Amino acid sequence: MFKSSERIAVVLARSGSTRLPNKNLLEIGKKSLTLRAVECALENDVEVVLSSNSQEILDHVVHSSVHKHLRTERNSTAVSTSEDSVLEVINSLGISDDSEVMLLQPTSPFRTFKTVQRFLSIWNDLDSADFDSAFSAYADHS
Repeated sequence: MFKSSERIAVVLARSGSTRLPNKNLLEIGKKSLTLRAVECALENDVEVVLSSNSQEILDHVVHSSVHKHLRTERNSTAVSTSEDSVLEVINSLGISDDSEVMLLQPTSPFRTFKTVQRFLSIWNDLDSADFDSAFSAYADHS
């Protein structure tokens, strides 16, 4: 399925938040946090895998081009790491080692498709042989 995909965005949308129930389905501007993350990738022609332990979250995103992955309980707890969850997606879907995998967390609601576009532009201009990962953050000095 992903053997020839050059670039893949993984959106991890676990259910079970204790501080903010159904956090990944909460809406900002009439779109859920999960849908916002998915659309940021799709609008940049990046293939998307939505990974969740919740069938409700998986069913919430109705895009035919989004691949859905039902995450194991082992990688769905409050102490599960994003790294282990992404590795589960990579291994269970047979994503090639040559693919570039981007993690787009739903809990970054101010990220837009232009944010992802800008990141991809910078990434494309870099000599990727010198890097194997990148991280972006938003500075908030309030």
